[in-house]
Amino acid sequence: MLFNEITASSLVKVGFDGLPLSPIDHDVNPAGFTIHRAIHLACPDAVCVLHTHTVAGVAVASLDAGLQPVNQWALQFHNRVAYHEYEGIALDLDERGRLIADLGKYKVMILRNHGGLLTVGAKIAEAFILMMNLDRACAVSRSPSSRPDSPCASSAKPSAKRPRGNM
Repeated sequence: MLFNEITASSLVKVGFDGLPLSPIDHDVNPAGFTIHRAIHLACPDAVCVLHTHTVAGVAVASLDAGLQPVNQWALQFHNRVAYHEYEGIALDLDERGRLIADLGKYKVMILRNHGGLLTVGAKIAEAFILMMNLDRACAVSRSPSSRPDSPCASSAKPSAKRPRGNM
């Protein structure tokens, strides 16, 4: 199925046990389910959890330094991104606790070397806007013109962890 063919009724609806809620013609990705289930179970305010594998996200997730404050989009996430170390394909249910612990109070997580960008929103729009801006921040930070000595980097001020409702 192509993205432009997807409708709300074609989405696979899955219960917390990983089983489809109605007959389906598509498989459920068990690794994706492990990640999404962990967050939905632990975060009752998580109405929407988005998880992508964009080229820009994979590039930044592969860097030791992660996302740096070298552009205005990245400033939105400065000191507001959680990181989760790669543990292999996310089939081990024990990883759920570590994912949640790493996410903490953040709404944004980069899954190191896995290449995943993950956002959590109390509304679909919130998770989408966070993901769009996070991917843009990753894309621009990996461009050849990106400078580690950017004026944005020097204007980034340390900030405390922000709870989910304040980002």
